Amino acid sequence: MKTTKQDFEYFKSQCRVWQEILELGSWELYFCHKKLDSEFFAEVASNYKGQKASIFLNTNFKVDVEIDKREQIKKTALHEMLHVFLNRMNCLASDRIWDETEWQREEHYIINHLVRLLRNKRGDK
Repeated sequence: MKTTKQDFEYFKSQCRVWQEILELGSWELYFCHKKLDSEFFAEVASNYKGQKASIFLNTNFKVDVEIDKREQIKKTALHEMLHVFLNRMNCLASDRIWDETEWQREEHYIINHLVRLLRNKRGDK
């Protein structure tokens, strides 16, 4: 399946929606529509310290079954933005000098962030 310029624009808009919902406004997002070497529909490369993320949408995605492309784009945008959301934890996991206290602090930051988001979604203030 090929993705078009219109698909790419829709993908970017969906990423921006999730950026707002996930409260990732401090992150600079860069988007690229290109053929990826991987079999993935999209990929993200991010830098936690700089709070920058490059998000790539594959121009040529191989699928075995017919799918609703627009729905796939929506799900993929959320998936990639969750990678950005979890970036600090990924950085900690790959850093050899983190300690358990720092890991727990980050875990609680994510949990508290999700609690606030989900309670707001339900209308619980």
